[in-house]
Amino acid sequence: MAEMPPIKPVEKGSSSEAVLCRVYIPPSNEVGRRSVIADQKEVVVYVCRHSWRCWLTSRFLGRKGYRFKVIDATNNSRLCSWLAHFTGREKMPYVFIDHRPVGGLSEIRALESSGALEHLVRGGV
Repeated sequence: MAEMPPIKPVEKGSSSEAVLCRVYIPPSNEVGRRSVIADQKEVVVYVCRHSWRCWLTSRFLGRKGYRFKVIDATNNSRLCSWLAHFTGREKMPYVFIDHRPVGGLSEIRALESSGALEHLVRGGV
């Protein structure tokens, strides 16, 4: 497992306030599967570090084979208030597919069970 670089302290409220971000790329040994993964739309998950639902959402998307970006909004109150205003939700996680808010864990599971999640991520909407 790769080591994460040390996090530099940033003054709260400054214009250079850092947002922790990491990209999850599911492991794949098959050449054919890599081309399928490359064809998906951008998936971004905003999480809170100490949330069980955020961990479950990341795990769920990873097990389904989706490539997604995780942005930690734990200590960024400005980002959290923007997300709450933009999505209309108060609780984390926030999942965006192709820059559109989709919902949290329960919405992602409902979309998966109906087959719409695959269409949203890899199909044309």
